[in-house]
Amino acid sequence: MMEYRITRDWVRIEELAEVLKGRQKIALAQDTVEAVRNCRAFLEKRIEEEDDPIYGINTGFGSLCNKQIDKADLNKLQKNL
Repeated sequence: MMEYRITRDWVRIEELAEVLKGRQKIALAQDTVEAVRNCRAFLEKRIEEEDDPIYGINTGFGSLCNKQIDKADLNKLQKNL
């Protein structure tokens, strides 16, 4: 079975169709893993240093977007998401 690697590049519709048909395994490319880690580090630092709202990270969703989530509950919010 072929493996489709998720990268930071655009996905062609033909590639997506093959993935959706279940004909390919899915994996993250190493540069994608590193990008996710960098984004997480950025967010963790920003949350620690600032109180600015970041939609869906430290706020509610949809109509609750103006509701700030207490820092003690941020892990629970993301887990529930």
